[in-house]
Amino acid sequence: IAGVFNNFILGFVLLFIMGLIYGASFTTNELTSLDETYPLYQAGARNGDKVVEIDGHKIKDFDDIQTRIAIAGENSEISVTILKEDGTKNTYDIKPKYDEESKSYYYGISVKQTYEKGIISSLKYAYTKFVSLFKQLIIIIINLFNGKLGINSLSGPVGIYSVVGESIHHGLSYVVYLIAYLSINVGVINILPFPAFDGGRPGREDWLVWHSAWRIRLCACGEHPAFAADAGPHPGFGSASHGGAESRQIGRA
Repeated sequence: IAGVFNNFILGFVLLFIMGLIYGASFTTNELTSLDETYPLYQAGARNGDKVVEIDGHKIKDFDDIQTRIAIAGENSEISVTILKEDGTKNTYDIKPKYDEESKSYYYGISVKQTYEKGIISSLKYAYTKFVSLFKQLIIIIINLFNGKLGINSLSGPVGIYSVVGESIHHGLSYVVYLIAYLSINVGVINILPFPAFDGGRPGREDWLVWHSAWRIRLCACGEHPAFAADAGPHPGFGSASHGGAESRQIGRA
């Protein structure tokens, strides 16, 4: 129990420190800065609309969006329910657009993101991000057991090494965020009532991380201004400033 508690505390503290240094980022499900050449806009969504469901699952913020896109799988069609500004709802079935330059698939989903400074905002950011990551990990585990995610979605020590190596190239901010994510990950794994996951087995690290290209890309797409600066101008992936707020965009890596 003490080990699990320490893992959670470390993850929370690192997220709090990131909020203090880089600013606390908060997202909504409201669309902004949609690119006309990408599938979501072409399907009928417009700036000011809100993403309320993806594949039948409720969406509240960017973290929910990235989780559902990752669960869907690379180059998969997703069902996106949009709440229009006039109160009507429309559901669009969209497939991502392949970008030759980045060799990646993009849906072109872009949501509003704001930044706040200060201790209170940083505490709020650490709490909301901690809860979000915890929820993501639980969803991942559930989908592993129900067969929606394959065992090839997992990475052991070699995969972790690869992720860390890529993160280092992007700067310290990425590494700190990744450490927070891994720390919370380990805490969740250790509280599961399964022998293959708990700390009593030396091989449990092989189940440590749900890692594929989307995780590193999503980590890079604008958690903080430092990340956004490195994310690049790609219309399906990155961050752009609009009237004091930020827009966070996502595709499929």
